[in-house]
Amino acid sequence: MVKDNMENQENTLIRKQAEQELSVLKTEWQRYFKMPPPTKSSREFLSKNISWQKQAEEHGINLNKFYKMMDAALSQYELGKKVKHELVVKSGTRFIRQWQWKTHEVEAAGAAFIYNGENYKSLSAIARKITGTQWNGKLFFGVKK
Repeated sequence: MVKDNMENQENTLIRKQAEQELSVLKTEWQRYFKMPPPTKSSREFLSKNISWQKQAEEHGINLNKFYKMMDAALSQYELGKKVKHELVVKSGTRFIRQWQWKTHEVEAAGAAFIYNGENYKSLSAIARKITGTQWNGKLFFGVKK
Protein backbone atom coordinates (compact mmCIF):
# COMPACT_ATOMS: atom_id res chain seq x y z
CA MET A 1 0.00 0.00 0.00
CA VAL A 2 2.79 2.42 0.90
CA LYS A 3 4.65 1.59 -2.34
CA ASP A 4 1.48 2.22 -4.39
CA ASN A 5 1.01 5.59 -2.67
CA MET A 6 4.63 6.58 -3.39
CA GLU A 7 4.27 5.57 -7.04
CA ASN A 8 1.08 7.64 -7.31
CA GLN A 9 2.84 10.67 -5.82
CA GLU A 10 5.77 10.25 -8.22
CA ASN A 11 3.43 9.87 -11.22
CA THR A 12 1.56 13.02 -10.17
CA LEU A 13 4.89 14.88 -9.92
CA ILE A 14 5.88 13.73 -13.42
CA ARG A 15 2.47 14.75 -14.85
CA LYS A 16 2.66 18.22 -13.26
CA GLN A 17 6.21 18.59 -14.51
CA ALA A 18 5.18 17.61 -18.06
CA GLU A 19 2.43 20.25 -18.08
CA GLN A 20 4.87 23.11 -17.47
CA GLU A 21 5.93 25.48 -20.23
CA LEU A 22 9.06 24.49 -22.11
CA SER A 23 10.83 27.68 -21.03
CA VAL A 24 10.14 26.87 -17.36
CA LEU A 25 11.45 23.33 -17.84
CA LYS A 26 14.63 24.64 -19.46
CA THR A 27 15.18 27.00 -16.51
CA GLU A 28 14.65 24.15 -14.05
CA TRP A 29 17.02 21.93 -16.05
CA GLN A 30 19.69 24.63 -15.79
CA ARG A 31 19.15 24.83 -12.01
CA TYR A 32 19.34 21.07 -11.40
CA PHE A 33 22.00 20.03 -13.92
CA LYS A 34 24.15 23.21 -13.91
CA MET A 35 24.24 23.26 -17.73
CA PRO A 36 21.90 24.16 -20.56
CA PRO A 37 19.50 21.42 -21.66
CA PRO A 38 20.34 19.45 -24.80
CA THR A 39 19.19 21.24 -27.96
CA LYS A 40 15.82 20.14 -29.35
CA SER A 41 14.92 18.42 -26.06
CA SER A 42 11.30 17.36 -25.83
CA ARG A 43 9.11 18.46 -22.96
CA GLU A 44 8.77 14.81 -21.92
CA PHE A 45 12.54 14.28 -21.83
CA LEU A 46 13.11 17.39 -19.74
CA SER A 47 10.23 16.74 -17.34
CA LYS A 48 11.17 13.11 -16.67
CA ASN A 49 14.81 13.94 -15.99
CA ILE A 50 13.96 16.90 -13.77
CA SER A 51 11.43 14.77 -11.87
CA TRP A 52 14.02 12.06 -11.36
CA GLN A 53 16.49 14.64 -10.08
CA LYS A 54 13.88 16.06 -7.68
CA GLN A 55 12.99 12.60 -6.35
CA ALA A 56 16.64 11.76 -5.77
CA GLU A 57 17.07 15.02 -3.88
CA GLU A 58 13.95 14.40 -1.76
CA HIS A 59 15.18 10.92 -0.83
CA GLY A 60 18.69 12.13 0.00
CA ILE A 61 20.39 10.31 -2.87
CA ASN A 62 23.71 11.74 -4.05
CA LEU A 63 23.44 11.29 -7.82
CA ASN A 64 27.13 11.99 -8.49
CA LYS A 65 28.04 9.12 -6.17
CA PHE A 66 25.31 6.99 -7.78
CA TYR A 67 26.67 7.64 -11.29
CA LYS A 68 30.23 6.81 -10.23
CA MET A 69 29.02 3.62 -8.54
CA MET A 70 27.10 2.59 -11.67
CA ASP A 71 30.11 3.33 -13.93
CA ALA A 72 32.35 1.24 -11.68
CA ALA A 73 29.84 -1.63 -11.64
CA LEU A 74 29.47 -1.52 -15.42
CA SER A 75 33.26 -1.56 -15.88
CA GLN A 76 33.56 -4.57 -13.56
CA TYR A 77 30.72 -6.35 -15.37
CA GLU A 78 32.27 -5.69 -18.79
CA LEU A 79 35.56 -7.17 -17.54
CA GLY A 80 33.68 -10.28 -16.41
CA LYS A 81 34.33 -9.57 -12.74
CA LYS A 82 31.87 -9.96 -9.90
CA VAL A 83 30.18 -6.65 -9.07
CA LYS A 84 30.42 -5.54 -5.45
CA HIS A 85 27.25 -4.22 -3.84
CA GLU A 86 27.83 -1.10 -1.80
CA LEU A 87 25.52 -0.45 1.12
CA VAL A 88 23.50 2.70 0.45
CA VAL A 89 21.28 3.87 3.29
CA LYS A 90 19.45 7.07 4.05
CA SER A 91 20.90 9.31 6.76
CA GLY A 92 19.16 8.69 10.06
CA THR A 93 18.74 4.95 9.49
CA ARG A 94 19.42 3.05 12.71
CA PHE A 95 21.02 -0.37 13.02
CA ILE A 96 20.46 -2.17 16.31
CA ARG A 97 22.22 -5.36 17.42
CA GLN A 98 22.30 -7.33 20.66
CA TRP A 99 25.78 -8.63 21.42
CA GLN A 100 26.75 -10.30 24.69
CA TRP A 101 23.71 -8.99 26.58
CA LYS A 102 24.26 -5.42 25.46
CA THR A 103 22.30 -3.44 22.84
CA HIS A 104 24.45 -1.62 20.28
CA GLU A 105 22.92 1.15 18.18
CA VAL A 106 24.44 2.68 15.04
CA GLU A 107 23.11 5.61 13.01
CA ALA A 108 23.83 6.27 9.34
CA ALA A 109 25.07 9.79 8.71
CA GLY A 110 25.75 10.46 5.04
CA ALA A 111 28.68 8.30 3.96
CA ALA A 112 29.62 7.49 7.57
CA PHE A 113 28.14 5.68 10.57
CA ILE A 114 27.98 6.95 14.15
CA TYR A 115 28.49 4.57 17.07
CA ASN A 116 28.95 5.80 20.65
CA GLY A 117 29.53 9.34 19.38
CA GLU A 118 32.37 8.33 17.03
CA ASN A 119 32.34 8.30 13.21
CA TYR A 120 33.17 5.12 11.31
CA LYS A 121 33.50 4.52 7.57
CA SER A 122 31.80 1.12 7.64
CA LEU A 123 29.56 -1.20 9.62
CA SER A 124 32.41 -3.72 9.53
CA ALA A 125 34.65 -1.36 11.50
CA ILE A 126 31.91 -0.98 14.13
CA ALA A 127 31.31 -4.75 14.29
CA ARG A 128 35.06 -5.23 14.82
CA LYS A 129 35.00 -2.60 17.61
CA ILE A 130 32.07 -4.36 19.31
CA THR A 131 33.30 -7.96 19.00
CA GLY A 132 37.07 -7.60 18.82
CA THR A 133 37.13 -9.82 15.72
CA GLN A 134 36.75 -9.36 11.97
CA TRP A 135 33.10 -9.33 10.80
CA ASN A 136 31.16 -8.50 7.67
CA GLY A 137 29.23 -5.46 8.92
CA LYS A 138 26.12 -6.18 6.87
CA LEU A 139 26.03 -9.72 8.20
CA PHE A 140 26.64 -8.63 11.79
CA PHE A 141 23.82 -6.08 11.72
CA GLY A 142 21.49 -8.31 9.71
CA VAL A 143 21.26 -6.05 6.66
CA LYS A 144 19.53 -7.72 3.72
CA LYS A 145 20.65 -7.16 0.12
